[in-house]
Amino acid sequence: MSSNRIVSRRYPKPQRASVPTEDAELVDVLIVGSGPVGATFARILVEGNPNIKVLMVDSGAQLTAKPGANIKNLYIYNYNEDGLDPLSQVVKGELTPVSVPINDPWPETLEPISQPLTPPVSYQLNGGNPDQSDWENMPAAASSFNVGGMGAHWTCCTPRPTAAERIPFIDETEWDSWCTRAEQLLKTNQTAFTTSLRAQVIQETLASMYGTELPTGRGVQMLPLACERINETWVEWTGVDTILGSLADTGTIPAERFELRAEHLCEELWSNVLSPDDKDIVNTSIRNLKTGEVYAVIAKVVIVAANAFNTPQLLWKSGISSHVSRALSQRPAHGLLPDSLEQRASGGDRHALGSSGSERRSGADSRRRSDTQCLDSVFRS
Repeated sequence: MSSNRIVSRRYPKPQRASVPTEDAELVDVLIVGSGPVGATFARILVEGNPNIKVLMVDSGAQLTAKPGANIKNLYIYNYNEDGLDPLSQVVKGELTPVSVPINDPWPETLEPISQPLTPPVSYQLNGGNPDQSDWENMPAAASSFNVGGMGAHWTCCTPRPTAAERIPFIDETEWDSWCTRAEQLLKTNQTAFTTSLRAQVIQETLASMYGTELPTGRGVQMLPLACERINETWVEWTGVDTILGSLADTGTIPAERFELRAEHLCEELWSNVLSPDDKDIVNTSIRNLKTGEVYAVIAKVVIVAANAFNTPQLLWKSGISSHVSRALSQRPAHGLLPDSLEQRASGGDRHALGSSGSERRSGADSRRRSDTQCLDSVFRS
């Protein structure tokens, strides 16, 4: 029996909740998730078109005054090295396991092939999954449920992907173009620590040992970091607030153009809610986690950027085919070009998309499928 059939048997498709749409809120773009990906879409769309309304929702709370600010910028963690150890404990506390381990797991050193088909183990029922086999569990996998996601406490290391890490059907020119744009949004640089004596000693030592063995352009160099040196003793580390730019400053962008709602969960997506002629308009069910209120938001475009776990979960619950959800974790992701998405949000074609973006391949030759075709296939499947 295939794993897909097992999943289907164990977890029947949820029934769609009844959410009234008569008083639904209308927006041009709904972004689910406030991490670096969602924030990038929000900034590019709002800056690129003054006539659209972008609504962003996140199930997590806003932990800092500016949405998604990197907590490494708090004085106690930033000023000296003594702050690194307490910071690591804070980060661990902000990570929520996505899979509750069972009571009696098999030793990690024992491969699944060596385990019996029906292992004699007991299951943790309180918060766990009674049907989950131990080798199907991911006890080390965790997500951040807060505005900014992992961008609120990431390491800010931003080296460009090597040839082995690059998606083969995207040409080098496009790769370099988008990497450059990303570095601008993240404030990536290699100069923040050039005055550090320790960094200089490490660089010189490594270069003397390995410099002649490394390929051209990949020699020993300062690690590209997403940060900005403010003065001799202070470095401002990039967070989602950096990516959002002016969108993170209260009152700078009117609420009718951009709004971020923390502790609001997008529970489901579906289409064809107004009339057969509007079959591509996307209706969403949003829950205010504090009050429990459930309301509808109707959007021309929905961008699901809710991390590798919650994105396929939302797509599956919304009835989007299971093969799409599996593809999100099995294939590299590539987002829509901002100008084409902006055109759709301004009144063109209306679609829902997952963070997998557009898939480009054709037989032996890897060629780009059009964004429109891909989004149609994602939402209509």
